[in-house]
Amino acid sequence: MKTHSRTIEAAAPASAGEGILCAKCEHRNPPHSNVCELCEAHLYISCHACGARNERVAIHCHRCGQGLHRSRWRRWQKKLFPERHKLRPIHVVLLIAAVALTYKAIVFIAESRVVLVR
Repeated sequence: MKTHSRTIEAAAPASAGEGILCAKCEHRNPPHSNVCELCEAHLYISCHACGARNERVAIHCHRCGQGLHRSRWRRWQKKLFPERHKLRPIHVVLLIAAVALTYKAIVFIAESRVVLVR
């Protein structure tokens, strides 16, 4: 139920008397703060679609409605492939290494089972 209340609260920008809720430690900060007093986390993020400034606890942009936070998969994908659809030599090397390690692991398991059966 707490998540629902945070979503409703974050849908509209906080009024001047309420202060700004920190997404990390849930500390209520004074109005017009840019970072949390306790954990020093940023209190605002920019929308990836329209660039509007939103409170970090918001799920959707107050201007365009776009989702503000990326999933873990999207963050990993962005780190591994910084430019869309561009395969770099390091990606090929990592793929070959992963295939080789998987092959070695399968051969090792198969050979150890043969030894155990005899």
